[in-house]
Amino acid sequence: MNLDDLKLFTAIFQAGSLSTTSIRLNIAIATLSRRLSELEKSLQTQLFIRGKNGLTPTAKGIYLYEQVHLSIDHLLETERQLQHQQMPLSGVLRLSTPSACEPIWTWANTFRQCHPEVMIYIQVTDRVIDLIADGIDIAFRVGNLQTENVIARKVMAIHTQWIAHENVIAQWGTPKTPQDLIHFPCAGWSADGQNKMQWQFSNQSIELKGIFTSNDIYAIAHFAKQGTAICQLPDYLAKPLIENEGFVEILPDYGSKAYPIHALYLAHRYPSTLIKKFLDFCLEQAA
Repeated sequence: MNLDDLKLFTAIFQAGSLSTTSIRLNIAIATLSRRLSELEKSLQTQLFIRGKNGLTPTAKGIYLYEQVHLSIDHLLETERQLQHQQMPLSGVLRLSTPSACEPIWTWANTFRQCHPEVMIYIQVTDRVIDLIADGIDIAFRVGNLQTENVIARKVMAIHTQWIAHENVIAQWGTPKTPQDLIHFPCAGWSADGQNKMQWQFSNQSIELKGIFTSNDIYAIAHFAKQGTAICQLPDYLAKPLIENEGFVEILPDYGSKAYPIHALYLAHRYPSTLIKKFLDFCLEQAA
C-alpha cells in the first residue's frame, strides 16, 4: 500500500464508480480497476462490492476511508495550493442552481471573465442532489436546507413581487389585501404537480389555488406575459415587466418574505482553491 493507491481509493470511494472516477481523474477504467485490485490484494481484504450500478464499499472499505480520507483531502489541497501560487486559477467549476437563478449565473460568468482559464458547468434542477454522485462542487439552494453532510453558507436573498398585466386589472380590479387574492386568478411556483401555492408576505401567509403552477420560474414568467393572472416572480424578473411591458405591482405595501440562497459544499472535504475563490467572490458580490 502506497500513497498513490490511497489517493485513488479515496477518489473511487467519493465518486461511487470507476467510470465517474475515470472521468474526474482522466485515468482509464482498466487502470483504476487493476490498481484497486492490487490494493485489495496487498491489504488481503475486499474494499468494494462490484455491481451493475457501481461500487458499494464493504465495512472494511468504509473503515479505511474514514481513517484516511481527511488526510488525503488535506494533502491534495496542499498540492493545489502550492501549484496555484505559481499558476493562474484554472480547472472546472461544477455548480448546481434552481431554475432562473440569474444572479448566481451572472456571478459565475463574471468570475470566469476574471479567471479565463476556468471552465464552468451549471446543472439546473430543484431536486435534492448528491454532491458526490452528481459531481457537483457547489450547489445553490433556496429556503429550508438539509445540511447533515454539507456546509451551508448564505450568499444572498431573493425578494419577490406580485404583478399583473393591465388587462388583468381592467377585468378583475385590484386586490386591496392578501385575502382578496382568493377571488382573483393567480399563478406561481409549486412543487410536485400541486395547484396549491403558499404566498408569503412580510407579516402573513396565504394559501391559494393557482390556475397555473410550475416548478420552473421561467414558465411562470411566460404565463404572466399572457396577461391572464396575478403572478409571483423574483424581483429581477418582475421589474423589467413592470418597466417595459405594461405590468403593475400588486399589494406593494405588504412586502414580501426574503428567501435566502445558500451555497452548499461537502463538509468532509477541504475546499479547493477554485471553490474557495468562487465562494469568496460570491460573498463580495452580495456585500
